[in-house]
Amino acid sequence: MIKLMKSLLILSISLLLMLNHAHAQATDAQDKKVQWLFLVHGDNAKIQKVDGKLQLVVSKTDIVRAFGDRPVRLVHKMTMTDLNTMWSEGADSFKKDPPNTGITFNDESGVIVLTDMTMDGDQAIFTFTMDDNTKDPFTVGEKGRYSMVIDDAAEMAAAVGARGNTN
Repeated sequence: MIKLMKSLLILSISLLLMLNHAHAQATDAQDKKVQWLFLVHGDNAKIQKVDGKLQLVVSKTDIVRAFGDRPVRLVHKMTMTDLNTMWSEGADSFKKDPPNTGITFNDESGVIVLTDMTMDGDQAIFTFTMDDNTKDPFTVGEKGRYSMVIDDAAEMAAAVGARGNTN
């Protein structure tokens, strides 16, 4: 009986120490500035040119996820509307400091700079330029599957946490 009590006491203390450690890590993570990467992808995008500017037109319902980089590994579900709202928020917003973006469109890949994001009905429109070091592999009028990885803006961390749903 004493052995059992001793084992239960040791187990209880171990669990309390583990919980305390986990809480301390979570608190530390909240105190650090999170660097975010955004993954946006869908099946029915198109490339268009309006007033001489290239645009990627996607569905408003396409998937958006925000990923926190080390040491804070978080995933947030977002909507395209959330991303659009955040676009111009903060001193270091995407509107003020356009993000570099890795993009795959059908079988082509490149690095682009997203210069703007707007919403039009059930569509999200990303205006972009090609990165100086990337040949333009995209054809205006082409439609298909896309995937983008958008780098972060330092000021967006609080907005992501406020809007995103942790997975």
